[in-house]
Amino acid sequence: MLASLYLKHSNGVCAPGTKGACSRIADRLDSFYTVVEDKYRKTLDLGLAHRDGADLAVVLFAAAIYITRFIGKELTPSEDQSRFVIRFQTPIDYSVDQVDQMGKKAEEILRKFPEIKSIMYSQAEAQPGDEQR
Repeated sequence: MLASLYLKHSNGVCAPGTKGACSRIADRLDSFYTVVEDKYRKTLDLGLAHRDGADLAVVLFAAAIYITRFIGKELTPSEDQSRFVIRFQTPIDYSVDQVDQMGKKAEEILRKFPEIKSIMYSQAEAQPGDEQR
C-alpha cells in the first residue's frame, strides 16, 4: 500500500496509465502486486477453511526450524580420511628425550589396536597461550 505513495508523484508524471519509463515500471509493479495479492487471498481462504490443518502446519514448521539446531549441517560433507589426532602436552621443563619417551609410550598403546595401520607423531613447540595449568 505504501508503494503507491512512492510510485505516484503529485504532478502525475509517474502515475499508472501515463506514458514514460517511470509509469511502465509502476504498471509492471502494480500488475505483479495484483498477482501476489490474488495468490495471498487464495492461500488465506484455504488456510481459514482448514484451520486445524493450518495450525498443524505452523506447529510442524516451527518444530522443523527448532530441530535444525541439533542436526549437523554443512555445505560439503567432510571426508573420512581414516585419521585422528591425539594431542598431549608435557610440562615445560621436559627434555626432548622425555617427550620422545612419552610419544613412544603412546605409540605402544596405539599399536595394540589392530585397526591402526600406521602411526606418526611429531613434537611441536609450545604456542603462545599454551600455558600449563
